[in-house]
Amino acid sequence: MPRVQRIAQYASIDHEMLSQKQGMDAGVTFDQRYFVRCTGLGNWSGSDVIDTVHRVRGELGSPHLSYLPALPDRGYAASTLARSIAVLDGLEADGASFGWRLVSGYSREAEKARSLFTSDLNALADTVGKESASGNALKLQFCGPFTLASSLHLPQGERAIADYGAVRDIRDAFIAGLGSWLKLVREAVPDEQIVIQFDEPDLGAAMAGQISTASGLRTYRAIKPEILESSYELLALEMKNHNVFTAVANAPHPYLASLQSTVNASAFSSKNFEERDWEKVATLIEAGQQVWLGVADTHQVQSVSSLAHSLWKSWRTVGLSADQLSGLTLTERGDLSEISSPQATAVLRHLTETARAVSEIAQDQ
Repeated sequence: MPRVQRIAQYASIDHEMLSQKQGMDAGVTFDQRYFVRCTGLGNWSGSDVIDTVHRVRGELGSPHLSYLPALPDRGYAASTLARSIAVLDGLEADGASFGWRLVSGYSREAEKARSLFTSDLNALADTVGKESASGNALKLQFCGPFTLASSLHLPQGERAIADYGAVRDIRDAFIAGLGSWLKLVREAVPDEQIVIQFDEPDLGAAMAGQISTASGLRTYRAIKPEILESSYELLALEMKNHNVFTAVANAPHPYLASLQSTVNASAFSSKNFEERDWEKVATLIEAGQQVWLGVADTHQVQSVSSLAHSLWKSWRTVGLSADQLSGLTLTERGDLSEISSPQATAVLRHLTETARAVSEIAQDQ
């Protein structure tokens, strides 16, 4: 199968990783102003959280952005959605045949999600405690408030996105709960900047009124732009009060642009990028926002040299300078949970090599 062949290309990089690491860990030979950073967007395969944390932190050491992956292979309570439900303060949800449903009282499923998240934070703390040097920053990813509201069902079965009051209650419970859980995160990584990524894959459908009702015969009304903007203003303000850097990922480009005044970073995929898309990236960078750009396909390898030169060419074509590369963070393009753990590790290695190559190209110009 073609997909198997493409995945295998990353496996060879993983086999060579230890021999390459000594050279890659050599001192930086270019101006730090030009250093491009990397991170991963969230998911990982398998069920061994300790091994996963070691792999991610091993590849994404300072100045890159390490993160605490979600391992959905462990079951429904280990997904990013479950982690988001786990932090809700004052709201409970249980598992039903059609998904997660808001309930009154105790939920065994939500308790399992909280237990797994706590266990993951403990594994992170144990790993960090054994490191000789702390990292630069740590990222956690959750569903954004509108994707969370479109994924949660009301007791009667309809999605919470149908009720503006429910959307508000979920948002407020989410914000309050994040504040409490951040205390545990800071205990795990006391010396690192905290970054929270809000995934909004359902935002476009919610804004366009394209999410179907339980019957499938109609769709819910569209979320008004002012509700989107005010919700993220409140969310970003609360995170700023906790000294947390915020990013939005997996949202349609127009909504990423509309949130640029409230969040610190926006995540894009470079797949099928056209000139007008690069213009949007340039607009965000020039406005002082960070841009996370998905460049490393999880199933098909592009050489580091080719990828780095292509990125630099596009960067310069839209008028961006080498000095502005500090606003760029590279990510994978695709879902790392769809490939093996060694292959995912190789993708992160590919990202860091590409970031270094772009930085060196910029200095040589």
